Order: sequence, then structure tokens, then C-alpha cells
Amino acid sequence: MKTFPLMLPIALFIAACGNVPTPPAPGTATAAPPAAMIMPTGLTSAQRDSLLVDLITYIHRRPTAAINMDRTDPRFRPYYRAQLPLYGLIAHRSTPDGYHWYFLSRPAGSVKGDRRGVAGRYRTGRDGRPTAFEEVLNTPVLSIDSIRLVADILFPAMIEQDGAVPHADDRRLVEWPDGRLYYDRQLQEWRAVGAPKAP
Repeated sequence: MKTFPLMLPIALFIAACGNVPTPPAPGTATAAPPAAMIMPTGLTSAQRDSLLVDLITYIHRRPTAAINMDRTDPRFRPYYRAQLPLYGLIAHRSTPDGYHWYFLSRPAGSVKGDRRGVAGRYRTGRDGRPTAFEEVLNTPVLSIDSIRLVADILFPAMIEQDGAVPHADDRRLVEWPDGRLYYDRQLQEWRAVGAPKAP
């Protein structure tokens, strides 16, 4: 399988960061257009914003009155909609197995910067809203241009590997999961390794 389409974003990322991520071995990643081109077609601006709010609902910190199990309650939607300016939908793709895959830029709240990438997948219910939502990985804090370049590397590989974390040991691309944090699919949040699991 040709891997050339992946080499350009990797080369650009090297130029931007001064570090050399390990390129995928032949046959381990899908030859695909840049992630910014992998977008749902036919969506109006309002529909795209609605999709992003659906994803923000699971990623952003909950309002103080919400718990994990009721974060999708309609009364909290105005709170999540107010976070729209903080997020950006970089890539989205649906696959025949019923999964929808996403890559977003999100606020980081770090002394190193204020943006990081987050990628994962979900299914949809009868109402079209996400179910079985999960985050697969978060990137380090990066500039928005670098986040887009990292998306070009990680997004197609994540789909090809059926939700496994590509380049999991390269901290220039993936900050977590790591030895400190893992994603709890039941609680739908990042947890410290060794912390008690949900009952």
C-alpha cells in the first residue's frame, strides 16, 4: 500500500516542531487525504455546529449541576453551546461498521499553551445523537497549525487500527493515554491509572 500521502504531513510536522516522529510502517496506515479534507458533506453551518456541540458535551468539563449520567440533559445544552468558540472540528469520518470518527482542537489550559487535539469515536442513536462515545487520545499542547498536521498523521491511522492509539509511545504526538491516565469508557472521562473504577 502506498504511504506517500502520509509523508508530506509528517515532513511538515518535523519542520514545525524540530522533532522527528516515527513514520508508519508500510501497510499500517490508510493512504488518505489530509484530515482537514475528511469532513461530512452536505452539512449546513448550523448542522455542523450542532454536531460539534454534541461532541463538546462529552469532552468539556460538566456544569456544576451535572453528573456523568445526565450531562446530555437538554437543560445543559446552552452551557455546552456557549463553549463552541473554544473548539474546532478538524476531521470527521463515518465507517461501514457504524462508527463516526472525529478529531477536534480543544482548550488545554496549560502553561505551555491553550490548544490540544482530541480524537475518538462514537455511534449514533435513533435521534442521531452520539452514543458509546469515547476519546481515544489527546495530543500535547500545540499550535493550531501543528494540531492539524498531527491530525493528518494520527486520524487515518486511528481508523485503520480500529481505535487503537497510533504512535502511542511518541509523546510528541500523543500525550495520553500514558502511564498516568487512561480513558474510562463507562464514566466517559480520563482517570488516573490506579484510581477506583466506576461501580
